[in-house]
Amino acid sequence: MPGMVAATDASGRPQLARVWAQTVDADGALVVFVARSAPGAFFEAIAARGRVAVNLIELPSYRARTFKGACRVVDSVRDDPEVVASLDALGRVLESVGMHPGAPAAMLAYFEDPTSMAVLRIDVDAIFDQTPGPRAGERL
Repeated sequence: MPGMVAATDASGRPQLARVWAQTVDADGALVVFVARSAPGAFFEAIAARGRVAVNLIELPSYRARTFKGACRVVDSVRDDPEVVASLDALGRVLESVGMHPGAPAAMLAYFEDPTSMAVLRIDVDAIFDQTPGPRAGERL
């Protein structure tokens, strides 16, 4: 699922990174992968505040959920098979809504090391419906 993760820095300004892959670990935590070469301010905001909001969109229905919780950077991976498979799946999903199937690779090509990902672990404590409509913003 395409998505973004947001953290606020010490002054309250949002810092964003694109989510390239996601999974749930054995303990039920949300695990997201962001480009390791994302702006340093994003990683500094996680270190400063320790909380994030992750918005994931289910295409082509455009159903969206925001997951909020405590976050920490737990690892970094390079050429991880799970991430590669997720990027391939993301390409197929984006193609289903009219984008080029190679869109994820094209977007990642702008990063210094496009196959190196930071692994973020989020202990989710709140989930919100972000799908446009009468329930938008409702806590689930």
